[in-house]
Amino acid sequence: MQQSKRNPSGPYFRLSLQWCVAVLTISLSMAVDAATPVRVAIITDGPEYQMQDFAPTFRQELVALTAGEFEVEFLEYSGNWSRTSIEGAFNSAYADPNVDLVLVSGFAATQLGGAREAYPKPTFLPLMLNAELVVMPRVGNSSGTKNLNYLTDTVAFAEDLETFRRLLSFDEATVVADASVIEAIGDTDAVQQRIGAGVDFSFVVHDGSDHDLGARIPADVEVILLGGLARMPEDELTRFLDEVADRGIAAFSLTGLKEVKLGALASDTVDLDLVRLARKTALNVQAVLLGGKASEQEVGIEGKRELTINMQTARKIGLSPRFDVLSEAVLINAEPPAKGVRVDLRGVADMVLAQNLEVAAGRIEVEIGEADVVRARSGLLPQLGVAAALNQRDSSSPFRSIGSAENSTDGALTLNQMLYSERTVAGYTQQQLNQRATTAGQAALELDRISDAATAYLQTLSAEIQLQIQQDNLTLSKTNLDLARNRVRIGASTAADEFRWESSVATARTAVLAALARREQAHERLNFILNRSADERLQLAPAAKTDPFSMTEKEYNDLITNPRRSRWFAEFIVTDGLNMSPELAQIDALIAAAERDVKAKSRAFWLPDFSLEVQYSDNLNQSGIGSGPPLEGANDWGVSVNASIPLFSGGLRRAELDQAELAVRQLTLQRADIVNRIEQNVLSAYHALNTSYLSIELFEAAATAARKNLELVTDGYRQGTVNVIELLDAQNQSLQADLNANDAVNQFLLDVITLQRASGEFDFMLSAANQAALTERLRSFIESRAVEFERERQR
Repeated sequence: MQQSKRNPSGPYFRLSLQWCVAVLTISLSMAVDAATPVRVAIITDGPEYQMQDFAPTFRQELVALTAGEFEVEFLEYSGNWSRTSIEGAFNSAYADPNVDLVLVSGFAATQLGGAREAYPKPTFLPLMLNAELVVMPRVGNSSGTKNLNYLTDTVAFAEDLETFRRLLSFDEATVVADASVIEAIGDTDAVQQRIGAGVDFSFVVHDGSDHDLGARIPADVEVILLGGLARMPEDELTRFLDEVADRGIAAFSLTGLKEVKLGALASDTVDLDLVRLARKTALNVQAVLLGGKASEQEVGIEGKRELTINMQTARKIGLSPRFDVLSEAVLINAEPPAKGVRVDLRGVADMVLAQNLEVAAGRIEVEIGEADVVRARSGLLPQLGVAAALNQRDSSSPFRSIGSAENSTDGALTLNQMLYSERTVAGYTQQQLNQRATTAGQAALELDRISDAATAYLQTLSAEIQLQIQQDNLTLSKTNLDLARNRVRIGASTAADEFRWESSVATARTAVLAALARREQAHERLNFILNRSADERLQLAPAAKTDPFSMTEKEYNDLITNPRRSRWFAEFIVTDGLNMSPELAQIDALIAAAERDVKAKSRAFWLPDFSLEVQYSDNLNQSGIGSGPPLEGANDWGVSVNASIPLFSGGLRRAELDQAELAVRQLTLQRADIVNRIEQNVLSAYHALNTSYLSIELFEAAATAARKNLELVTDGYRQGTVNVIELLDAQNQSLQADLNANDAVNQFLLDVITLQRASGEFDFMLSAANQAALTERLRSFIESRAVEFERERQR
């Protein structure tokens, strides 16, 4: 094959040469452009920023985007918080021959820049108010005005008002804003007509020096709309917001969350996504530097809306938002300030013992029983009595004894002492035993109420976490809805994606409402048990897995992960539960009382009652016929010892004895049933506890994996490699995994409470010394079982 030779003077050579020259020319041109600095004038509102300083972020994004293409230099032009000074900054920048383009980073300067009639140099206004408030030139999605580019929120201002009116209905509003904002708005009547939201506006202007705005707010104002107070110091703004809240006036922020955090009621504008805004501005600047026109760059930037409510301010002005509003809003200071010191599991238990009404009533029952013991004992002690008699006799009666006075007064002193009465002695002994049963019953009641309080405490903590998980899921669903809308807008997805995420957001809101209700129910249940007002909030300390235990988690883990040691551990708990059970102590006391009753009723057939009676009497006075001075030696006394036994009572004694013996048999059977129940309850709770403990690590691992999967799937959806169904599934899996992980820890702690209640003693109620003693008893028990096992194995 012959190689073709190209003529150096032919057309191919000439074309190649032309192409090389063109490439060289472009390269030299680019090199010149890169070497030649682009000077950008940065115009700010004034020398000090009370609000956010936007300029550094704008500079950083522009330099990062144009690196390698242009060398950007910045020239600072600052106003002095007045229209005249800011316009002077614009004029100076335009007049400076070294300035290539103008970038405005001040909020007030942006609004005033929008009111200019002409722009001698490419000018960028990235902080423009909503188009409904400020009329700006617009052709499609660009300014259509020579050298002008601005960025403005595409969300209608009427939507902001409608969101606020869902929270609080109003027909009149006072706009409080910096003078630069009001000047940029211009004709306020025209603004009223453009918005058309059925709200009448009045305006209060902040000039940057007179911070006492509260004095200028009308007394009958319904709400305040904060339209930007860039020159108001933060402490003055806080004072102003406190003042209007004290007057019951709601203040809504149109600019962001900072004012809400300082005391405004609400805002539906998220904190300015400054990086996103600066990046969009840098892209527009870059397009102009590469030969595009400022008038043709995009001006609309889709704003994000998320209602944020300061609940402390809401409580202050007496506003109670609807549940559907609360479910979709971000809440600041959501709960009233908690009262009292922060309490943990032991603190809640101490509170229930001190404040629970059932516990208090039970203690009175114990005191009543103590009085019954004293009453039963009284029959065994001497009975001393005194008596007096006033006698009047018929003086004409032939039956009147000779020597007796017509009127006489006599006195007597009587002493009775039961020498022995089987029924009385048995009654006293039985009452003592019954009091022991009552005391044991009170101990069981207190354990039950401690268990209830501990359960309510743990469920309240869990409900708080569940609510947070559901709120996070709602926020994530809203974020994914925004992502879907962006994908639909650029044609990467269909409207079906948006509809699916709207459905997901609605479902998430429902879940938040349900979680909120569960949280409130848990708080109210805890308050009921503690005998506190339903609307009070305790400061609850988070619960750790080791809080209810006297042993360390490692010791517990070593026990339950070894099957043999786990069986010994269960045996110890059962044995300890039988020894500590107040229910067994109660039934044992009742059995002893019943057995004493049987003994008394069997002795009643043959054992009499013995008693001693001593009486002394004397004549104290005489009058009337036959009277005289009290007779010497006319007193009387007597001592008697009595013994009595019923011979026949119609079968009553035999019936009573049979009844008493049956009572003993019944109580004995009940005791056996209690023993069985204690063993079953302890073992059941023990097995549940082991399962929930071992599940914690698994559920936490599942939650971690689900979160990582969600991150990967979300990135894939954002890049278009994953569909909406996969993302929904990943989000639901992550949500359920987080809920399961929270439930696992909570269930473990609840199982601990159930086990310790079944075993008759709560570790966390013991002193440090008693906890150490309990742990040592357990170790000794396990070691003794290990020695026995080894001895048996070697046989």
